Amino acid sequence: MLRWIMRQLRGEQTPSREAVPASAQNHDTAPSRDAERHTGRSPEEIDKLLVGQVLGVHSPLDRELNAVETCLIRALDKTAASLTETCALVPRIPAIIPQLMRTLRDENATNSLIAEQIAQDASLVGEIIRIANSPYYRAAVPTTSIEQAVRRLGQVGLKQLIATVAFRPIVNVQTGVFARTGAPIVWHLAEYCALSCRCLAKSEKLDPFEAFLAGLVHNIGSVVALTVMDRNYDGMDAPRSIEFHEAFDRLARRLSLQVVRGWDFPDSIVAAVADQVQPEQHTPSPGLGTTLITASHIAKVRILVDAGTLKDNPEHLKCGNRAHLAKRSMLCYQELARAAPDAG
Repeated sequence: MLRWIMRQLRGEQTPSREAVPASAQNHDTAPSRDAERHTGRSPEEIDKLLVGQVLGVHSPLDRELNAVETCLIRALDKTAASLTETCALVPRIPAIIPQLMRTLRDENATNSLIAEQIAQDASLVGEIIRIANSPYYRAAVPTTSIEQAVRRLGQVGLKQLIATVAFRPIVNVQTGVFARTGAPIVWHLAEYCALSCRCLAKSEKLDPFEAFLAGLVHNIGSVVALTVMDRNYDGMDAPRSIEFHEAFDRLARRLSLQVVRGWDFPDSIVAAVADQVQPEQHTPSPGLGTTLITASHIAKVRILVDAGTLKDNPEHLKCGNRAHLAKRSMLCYQELARAAPDAG
C-alpha cells in the first residue's frame, strides 16, 4: 500500500507519556551552559543529546554494555539486516489516503470534491482547518470550512498535509514503555525536519514536496528500533551506557534506510537517507543529501532548545561543511519557532 502511495505522490501511473523505568532516569544536565553560549554544540554532540531525549536517559554512563543492552543490540542488528522484518514492524496507513491521492492527481478534480473526500475522515478535517489557520499562512480571516482550507493550502500544501496525516500514526506509535517515551519526540523531529527541508529546498532548487517527504521519513527507523526494544526488554537493567546510545543511533539510521527502500521511495530520497547512515565517513551527496542532514540538525537543535536542554544559541546551527547553508539555516530555525505551537 505504501509503495502505491509513493507512486501516486510522484505522479506515476498505477501498475499521555509513561516514563521509562526509574532505573533508566538520570536528569543531570550534561552541557556546560557558559561554554555553550560562546561556542555552541557540534553536530555529534547534538545527536547524542537527542538520542538521550528519545531513550529517556539524559546522562548516559561511560561503562561497558550490560547483558540487557547486549541483547537489545543483537535484536536491533538482526532486524536491521532484514528488509522484510523491518517493514513488518511499521503500521498501516489510514484508508482514506489512497483515494485522496488519486483525486489530487486528477487535473479536473474540484475543490468541492476534494473537500467532500476529506470530510470522510474527522481527524483529517480537524487537521486541515488547524493548519490553514496556523501562523504559517498568516490569514487575516479565519478558515471555517474545508473548502476554504483546500483553497488556502493549494495542491502542494494538501500533499504535504496528507503525507503528514498518513505518516503520523506510523511514526508516533506508543506501544510500549520505550515507544511511549521516545516516539512523540521522534515524530516531533520528523515534522520539524520536514518543515526545515521544505524551507531549505527553496534556496537549493529542490522539489519542495520531495524534500518535505524526505524530512518526514528520515528518522522512521528510530520508531522501529523503539518497537524492537519494547519487544525484547525484560524490565531489568536499563540501557543507559554511552556505547548503547551510540549503537541505537547507528542502527536506527540503518533501519530508516531499510524502510525507505522497502517502501519504494524515489531514488533521491533513498540516497539522502543513506547519507545519514555513516555521515562521518563520507561527504553527503549534493542536493537533497546535504539538505536533509542540515535540516535534521536544525530540527534537533530546535527540539533541544524547546526542551530546555540547550540554550537558544545561533552557534548550534553551524554544521561543518554545510556552511553555505548557514544563513538559510537560521531562517528555517526561526520558522520552526513560529510553527512550534502548531507542531504535532
